[in-house]
Amino acid sequence: MDCDFQDPPELVFQMLEKYEEGYEIVHPQRTSRQGDNWMKRHTSGAFYKTINKIAGKEVLPPNTSQFKLMSRKAVDVLNSMPEKLKLMRSEVPFVGFKVCFIPFERKERAAGKTKYNYSKMFNLAFHTITASTLNPLDWPLKFGIGWGGFSFIGFVVFMILFLVSSTNGTYQNVEIYMTFFIIFAVFLCLAVLSLILAVPCLYLKDIYLNTQARPTYIVAEEKDSPKSLKK
Repeated sequence: MDCDFQDPPELVFQMLEKYEEGYEIVHPQRTSRQGDNWMKRHTSGAFYKTINKIAGKEVLPPNTSQFKLMSRKAVDVLNSMPEKLKLMRSEVPFVGFKVCFIPFERKERAAGKTKYNYSKMFNLAFHTITASTLNPLDWPLKFGIGWGGFSFIGFVVFMILFLVSSTNGTYQNVEIYMTFFIIFAVFLCLAVLSLILAVPCLYLKDIYLNTQARPTYIVAEEKDSPKSLKK
């Protein structure tokens, strides 16, 4: 909970009620950001949409922060994760369990000014992306295949048009054709560079997954089977 009262303490009672209903993780979710300027409000909204789009799923619930309630079971699972650099925003959604959200209106700071400047926010944003999804490591391979296919098709079309436009062995508009040829050659070079970069990225992705060592699955609840009860 932030100490500037932008996270309202009275919300704790509602969070406890949700916990007593059986929810393991309770996220207060901001419906407004009165104390933030125009830039921060819009960049924050764009960030949540971007990271979830990159990941291909919701890895970060929109408009949530460190302010949340977690059961002892969820906290134990979170603490058991071996990552050295903890990032609550991405690790808590990974834990799973039964989750609910409580909408609230975030008011202005009671006093003082924030010390969290744009440089720190950008560092947090980049770290959140790298800690939440590995999909960007697949981009060099996808770009390489895309640019390579585009340059190949473009080169074939270029050669057909170049040959069709010839008249008695004299080619017209040579400058235009050479310009297109250079463009396709540039895309071909980008494709080759991307595919070369894709090789270490694929290895890096496997290394990251193995060194991150997150659990393959998390047991939410254990129950004795009927067979074990009969014995």
